[in-house]
Amino acid sequence: MRGHIKAEAGGRASAGFNYVRGVRYGIEYRAQWGEFRRVKDPGYESITKKPLALQFYSGVVLSVSFIPQINVKMWGVIPWAIRPEIVLALDISSSKVPSCRYDFELSYSLRLGFLLKQLNIPFGPGKRWRFKLGSPFLPFEMSFTLLPTVSPVIQPKHLH
Repeated sequence: MRGHIKAEAGGRASAGFNYVRGVRYGIEYRAQWGEFRRVKDPGYESITKKPLALQFYSGVVLSVSFIPQINVKMWGVIPWAIRPEIVLALDISSSKVPSCRYDFELSYSLRLGFLLKQLNIPFGPGKRWRFKLGSPFLPFEMSFTLLPTVSPVIQPKHLH
């Protein structure tokens, strides 16, 4: 049995720092010195950290898939498998209704997959020889959608 958990969100993440360095150069003349002297300015440095910021443009979709695999050997030599895939998803987005912060949408779907694995068939006297068929032809996998993504409509009950 296999399974997947996937989370998707449209948006961006940012973090970083801002580095600034300032330096001043110059000369100064005073009559009592009778010469030009370099201005001593240590300058300055500044590092500003920018914390991690997350911004979502759309909602967040969390989906969970369950994929049990049923292995079968036809006539004891042809290995294949059946893989039903059940997907449950929850879509959370900003609500368009002022009284609610978020909208939630549940959905589910069902796919059926078939897998033909590498063949290794013994034959000949005493089954001493083997017929092998593999890459690039096998394993071969295909799947069909049995139930497309369905989002059941849940009507809220209004209080009178």
